[in-house]
Amino acid sequence: MGCALWDGGVVLTRWIYANRDLFRNQTVLELGAGCGLPGIMAAKFAKSVILTEYIEQLVNNIQYNITLNSEDNDDYEDEDDTEGEKVNKDLTKIAKAGFLDWFQIESENDANLTPQIRCATQEYGKKFIEQDWYRCLTCFNNGDSSLGVCTNCANSCHSGHAIQFAEHSRFRCDCDVTFFLFLFLFLELKFNFFLKKKIG
Repeated sequence: MGCALWDGGVVLTRWIYANRDLFRNQTVLELGAGCGLPGIMAAKFAKSVILTEYIEQLVNNIQYNITLNSEDNDDYEDEDDTEGEKVNKDLTKIAKAGFLDWFQIESENDANLTPQIRCATQEYGKKFIEQDWYRCLTCFNNGDSSLGVCTNCANSCHSGHAIQFAEHSRFRCDCDVTFFLFLFLFLELKFNFFLKKKIG
């Protein structure tokens, strides 16, 4: 994770480039930036970009990639075909890498009132462990009955969702999958839209 480019990141980067006018003079926040490719592309046109990750080594790698892709870097080769357009050259002034552990974010109002609730995946990693688990019909409504969330996630980040007790068995919480499902669906919709536009 964070040490190789994800196909969706390449697709998103191409979309950002194709729609670069949407990013001009905007502030951009990238969550789970990985290698940082989409955020680095956005930094070419945006007013400021913050690329976040929750592993310190990945944050350092993102900052390195920002510097590496900055035109002030001696090894930089300008291959942009944006002649005549305003393009940010020194990305180190625009883009910053930051640490953000989204598993630990709580609202300011509740931070002092409730104990910190951690996902079972944070406690045990990606191991399958014996536990009660639940189906979240709000997030996982694609008919896959193997997807679900641990007790802690059912009571915190999925609170207020349509939750159904599944069973007590060996299970790994799929809460972190939700973001990628939504991103995949978003990219699929955008891709289909561009295909129809090009064909039609």
